[in-house]
Amino acid sequence: MAQVIVQRSCMKLRSAMTGDKFTSDLKEMVVVLEGVQPLIEAAERQSVPGRLAWYWLRRVRKTAYDIFDMVEELRANSPPPAATVKMRIEVIKKELEEIRLESCIFKQARDSSIQQAIHVPAEGTTADFDGARDAEKQMVMDKLSAAMSGITQSGQEVPLIFPIFGPPGIGKTTMAKLVFSDDKFREHLRAWIDVSQEFSLCKIGKSIISQVSSPRVEDIGPGGGGASSNETECMSMSMTKHLHQELLLHSGRKDLLVVLDDQWEDDPTQLESLRRMLTVGDEQGSIKVTVIVTCDQGIARKFCTTGVEPYMLNPLSQHMCWTIIKRESCFKVRHGPEKKVWEQIGREIASKCGGVPLTARVLGATLRGRDVAGWREVSRQQSAVMYVSPAALELGFRRMPPNLKLCLAYAAIFAKGHTIVKHDLIHQWIALHLIDGPPDNVSTAKRAEEYIMRLMDISFLQPAKSASASGKDEEANDVMPLTQASAKDGKGATLFTMPDNVHDFVKSVMGDELIANVGLHDINEFCRYALLTDLVIKRLKYSTLPAQLRALRCVGCSKMELSDDTFSFARCLRVLELKESSMQKLPDSICQLRHLGYLNLSGCSGLVTLPESFGVLLNLFHVNLSGCCGLSKLPESFRRLKRLVHLDLSFSSCFQGIEGILGALINIQHLNLSNPSCYLPEHRPHLQGLKLVICKLTKLVYLNLSMFLNPIFCYMSQEEQREYIGTCISGLSSLEHLDLSHNIFLRHLPENLDDLNKLHTLDLSGCIRLFPMFSVIKRAGILNSLSLLVVRKCRSLFVVLTDDGAHNNNNNNLVQLDDGAHNNNNLVQLEGGDCKELEIVCLEKIKSAEEARRIKLADKGRLRMLNMHWTLGCHGAVEQSNDILGELVPPHNLQRLELHGYIGTCFPPWILRMSSHLPNLVEVTMEDIPNCRFLPPLGSLPKLKHLVLRRMPGIIRIDAAEQVSGDTEVFHQLSKFTIDDMQSLQELNTTCSIDDDDDDDDDESMPHIDELVIRKCSKLSFGTLLPRARRLHISDCDQLMVTVLVECPFTPITELVVESCEVPIDDWSLLCHLDGLQTLSFFHCHNMTELPNDLGGLLSLRELNIVSCKNLKHIPDSMQHLTSLQSIHFSDCESITGLPDWFKRLTSLQILVIRRCHAIESLPVGIQELSNLKDPLISDCPKLEQWRESKEKEKLADNRPVHTRSMKRMVADVRNKVGQANTGTDQ
Repeated sequence: MAQVIVQRSCMKLRSAMTGDKFTSDLKEMVVVLEGVQPLIEAAERQSVPGRLAWYWLRRVRKTAYDIFDMVEELRANSPPPAATVKMRIEVIKKELEEIRLESCIFKQARDSSIQQAIHVPAEGTTADFDGARDAEKQMVMDKLSAAMSGITQSGQEVPLIFPIFGPPGIGKTTMAKLVFSDDKFREHLRAWIDVSQEFSLCKIGKSIISQVSSPRVEDIGPGGGGASSNETECMSMSMTKHLHQELLLHSGRKDLLVVLDDQWEDDPTQLESLRRMLTVGDEQGSIKVTVIVTCDQGIARKFCTTGVEPYMLNPLSQHMCWTIIKRESCFKVRHGPEKKVWEQIGREIASKCGGVPLTARVLGATLRGRDVAGWREVSRQQSAVMYVSPAALELGFRRMPPNLKLCLAYAAIFAKGHTIVKHDLIHQWIALHLIDGPPDNVSTAKRAEEYIMRLMDISFLQPAKSASASGKDEEANDVMPLTQASAKDGKGATLFTMPDNVHDFVKSVMGDELIANVGLHDINEFCRYALLTDLVIKRLKYSTLPAQLRALRCVGCSKMELSDDTFSFARCLRVLELKESSMQKLPDSICQLRHLGYLNLSGCSGLVTLPESFGVLLNLFHVNLSGCCGLSKLPESFRRLKRLVHLDLSFSSCFQGIEGILGALINIQHLNLSNPSCYLPEHRPHLQGLKLVICKLTKLVYLNLSMFLNPIFCYMSQEEQREYIGTCISGLSSLEHLDLSHNIFLRHLPENLDDLNKLHTLDLSGCIRLFPMFSVIKRAGILNSLSLLVVRKCRSLFVVLTDDGAHNNNNNNLVQLDDGAHNNNNLVQLEGGDCKELEIVCLEKIKSAEEARRIKLADKGRLRMLNMHWTLGCHGAVEQSNDILGELVPPHNLQRLELHGYIGTCFPPWILRMSSHLPNLVEVTMEDIPNCRFLPPLGSLPKLKHLVLRRMPGIIRIDAAEQVSGDTEVFHQLSKFTIDDMQSLQELNTTCSIDDDDDDDDDESMPHIDELVIRKCSKLSFGTLLPRARRLHISDCDQLMVTVLVECPFTPITELVVESCEVPIDDWSLLCHLDGLQTLSFFHCHNMTELPNDLGGLLSLRELNIVSCKNLKHIPDSMQHLTSLQSIHFSDCESITGLPDWFKRLTSLQILVIRRCHAIESLPVGIQELSNLKDPLISDCPKLEQWRESKEKEKLADNRPVHTRSMKRMVADVRNKVGQANTGTDQ
């Protein structure tokens, strides 16, 4: 990292050399920094003594940052006095001289050039995977043969470059070895080259020659002293000529196969030079060259021969991962009665490998020699997240451009597992100058997008699993993206997360420049980025913030107070986040942060005013004031923020004078005015005047007016409404996302929608009075760009939702079907359309199978999501419904299928054969299907991850053995299974048998499910075994809690949520079978007067949540044995009067939360003896408030303060841990 920072500082210094009186000083600094750069590289590669080098590098980084900050001040609009600048320069020059002198103690040694690895894989080394890739190898060979034939037929004399890509550890090298050793290439000249460490054309050429012949090539190539760019080009040309001569003269003109293994080079110039070097021919003909490259997805896109599709390697099956684990852990030598338990645990671990062989091998080696308890511990600790190997981390980071290294390093400021919002991260990068360029510049945004894509390609960032950001539950998108790189939240923002081991690696690289998850006392003079999560912080003072701090994020510090001088000396601060703070006034000292570019004050509901001089923060370009409902107006100086590109005023009400302020923000690109927190009569003229302001914000790309228009549209005529919106959008030619949702008085859309020729998303959900608008949209040019139209809860609309409509100009993407229409042929408008996402409602209106057949769904090759609805309560013919569904056959590439309201008695053949017809299905939902008595074989779908079955009263039994065909592994990749309101369902069996050639007997295959949700299944009971799920959520299913299991081996269930259970506590039997449980939550169990006594046997329990159990009075003494318990949460338990004295024996307890438990009078005596208890959190407990004044409270306060917290923050804590109990997340 030091080398990257020094390089940036040198660039900054050169940019400031404008010929003034400080130029000579700046040149001296550049000379010193460039002089020590070779030593920096040697030190970072550990070619010099470790500890001494570490301290020296830390000093180098600090000084380089100081130089960067000094230059920023020199180039500011109001630079400091010359005397001050001169003093700072002298201090830095002195520091640089000391750095130069200290560097003399190191040897002037540099790493020798890394030799190109020449390695021909030994025959048979691919046997490690026992045929796991044989079938896929044949697919690769078929594609490769087709590509070779295509090149031959086209007459092109260019090498065929065929990339094999996939995430780290997936087995790309293994597949390349299988192809390399195939009989098809036995007569080829073959060369295998590892290019992971260095991509050198000269060394690649030498490697090829050395493996196909025996000439002397030592005289070609760089010497020991390095080479200039011209010398490198000459050497490459010389090597190309020499390679061509050797191949043409001595190879017998055989075809050549080259494997470039583990390529990280993505420079287009280098890749083009390689193509030229491997284009071998003369007047007598050419040699066919085939190049197989193992790489990531980004390089595959750049490097592939035109017309050839790269091959993405598929993950291994869960069964194959278990086979690898068995071999690596020496499972066959294990004997005795516990072997079956070992196998069950091992299969559970295999299910968490993500199909990555490297992960399976690492875990298998970890398990070797461990007993059953050790295997269980590995199973509990291993999360189902893609594993990035240390070698891939090191190589990937080393080959990154300097700025991308800094961007990745900064991303570690987000806590582990945190869901990151893409545009937030990008704006923080820009604010910190990690990406050069102004925030409103197109090239800046494009470069940032490229950085994100690169990090996603190498799996350093991965798609988020949920649509929650910043620890909050967000409303999910109406249409879930399936083929995009990342998930999205309810506002259309892209979400992703960083794998834990990548986070650890990046933090280790940053050292003490990044301080995360700590308090203020941990911030030192070297710290540049800080994440504060210490809830005991009382007051943030200027003396605790170091002057060099660049980014400060305060998360979970709701009670932290800000003094007037808090930011007086934090002159370098560029990113500031104070989310959900209880402050009422933003300190005036914030106006001294002249470099501040990113400010996030979202959720500061108590904030009532901003400083009047707020407008002096001229570098601000991102301001988030969402949820600042106490803020009634923005200061007049706000209009001076000319660089502002992102403004979020959602869930606030600062409308007074808003039209004048917004009119001055001419560079705004993202404006969110949605969900105003309150309306006042005096606000109406300000809101009405906004139409003449918004239309002048010509750079707007995103505009959110959800619910914003209600207070003025309720007084307007239909024509006035149309004119208002028409005026707003009249000048917004750059607009891409328009949200008009939940404006319940909106009746018409304006006809000038065709001006929005860049619009790709239009949200009209909840506009319940909106008239049919197909005729308007049909005329508009909007159809040439619109990719997503959201119309949930809009009446009389029959809609096709499309993605990437810019490539579809047939104007058949949107179809309106009026509820009262008698036209039976309007569905034919879908005949010509080809879209990615399609929703068809009111299917009962189709009167014949022929009408459905004309849609030709199977021909719509771009279709990825299909949602089909019959209206609930419709009285169509059952047989006709069977025929219609039978004709609506989706294309082979479909990824998501939803079927609602189907009234047929059986499923058509294409559903019964889904595993072969729809092998790419990722998500299936079947809901409100009253007449079908049997499920299709959903368990055979090889890529199925999410399954929802809801309100299917004809289904009595769900059996894994019936969900699979042949020897296919059941529910191979299933992550979440939801069973909801299945009142007739009596049995759930997730066990089936498959044949395992490695063992004498058939192995029990219990497919692992990350989350199993069961709601309102009153007759359901488990069979002889518990389901194989990590998280089990049971709601309104009393019978499950009293299930008596005949056999109960190891179960993977580590988290249990019990909701609305009315069974007497003495009849509960489920808990005694869950000895590995780590998290337990009870919600709305109103008949529960005491906690189950079986709790005392859950020795692995770490977290206990009890919410809205209003009759709970007693906590059993058996709980005192739970020495692993770390967190307890009581909320809305009105009858509990106190905590027992043995609480002091819960020695691992770290978090205690008590909210709205009105009968609790005090905390137990001796609780202060719990040394790990950091912060007892108490809210809305009147009697405990009185206890605060007692001597016992004072004794506790000597070690740990007791705080009250806002209801909003407390609710967020519960939701983060156990999810919302009352809301069905799959609804």
